[in-house]
Amino acid sequence: MSILSGSEILFKSETNVYLDRKYYADLTSQLEVSTRSSTVYVGNLIFDPEPTPEDLIHAHFSMAGPVDEIIMGINRNTKMPCGFCFVVYEDITSAREAVTMLNGTRLWKVDGSGHGIIRVELDPGFKSGRQFGRGSSGAQVRSDRLNNSSQKRRRDPEPPRDGSDHYGPPMTEKKKEKEEKGGGEEGGEKKEEESGDTKMETANADADADGDGDGDANPAKRRRVDDGAE
Repeated sequence: MSILSGSEILFKSETNVYLDRKYYADLTSQLEVSTRSSTVYVGNLIFDPEPTPEDLIHAHFSMAGPVDEIIMGINRNTKMPCGFCFVVYEDITSAREAVTMLNGTRLWKVDGSGHGIIRVELDPGFKSGRQFGRGSSGAQVRSDRLNNSSQKRRRDPEPPRDGSDHYGPPMTEKKKEKEEKGGGEEGGEKKEEESGDTKMETANADADADGDGDGDANPAKRRRVDDGAE
């Protein structure tokens, strides 16, 4: 497998690397230092309900080269792992190989169950204090943003997808047409029954008018028929 050069990793990482404003003025300067570093940042580690074991991380990242040290990221408030770490290699080449080889992979437990898909980026190098999450919850800023976004989606229901005032799945065209004509399926059936009754009354009235019924629609004509029968 080919190893990414420093410039290739710099270009590839610009869109998703977290800028550490405490130590670097802009993303370009941070990435330039990162390409000369033997440290990688690892994100999206499982930490709830149980954190990803450090020995599992060591075994996974040793596939890219000899690992010198692993620094687990911890929640600033609880002092518990919060989903990231720094892996320090013995040389720069191994760090670049880790980005090429392990970014987007999944950590697997001994029992065969899988952890989440991890994110691996070149890091400018670990400094004391960087192991603490900087989000408002004490965890990572990225984690806080994701939590806030998911909470907002739960609070705000999705708007109707068919342009109506109804929330939920869109109505079928047939059902929508019935509701517009007057009250859904029951209203439609009732109108059909009323229409049938009206037609029956009209037919009876026409029959009486012709002398074929028993009604009094044309009493004069009925008397003439009766007189003839006598």
